[in-house]
Amino acid sequence: MIFIRRRYKFTDKHNTKMGITSFVFGFLALVMLCAGLKIAFDEKGNADSIVGVIGTLGFILSTIGLLLGLSSFKEEDKFYLFSWMGTITCGLVWMSIIGIIALGM
Repeated sequence: MIFIRRRYKFTDKHNTKMGITSFVFGFLALVMLCAGLKIAFDEKGNADSIVGVIGTLGFILSTIGLLLGLSSFKEEDKFYLFSWMGTITCGLVWMSIIGIIALGM
């Protein structure tokens, strides 16, 4: 006999839309950061301006995602899992890009 586990939901809470968007932006910014770093290391520091464009777009996405993630905590009676994940991811990517810029100066 096969037992099927049923999950019941006794609430009408949902994840915040801004939190999900923040997490998606953070993931895309993280991918851009990793791609830019890989291109820069493969070219031994002599990469074209494409690395700057990728880094700038990643910085802009992480900034927008960080702001969306922080503002998503204002929504009441919601689940905040994606809000936390998006805010932390965007914040780490944002700080990483700022650190890379500071090391380059």
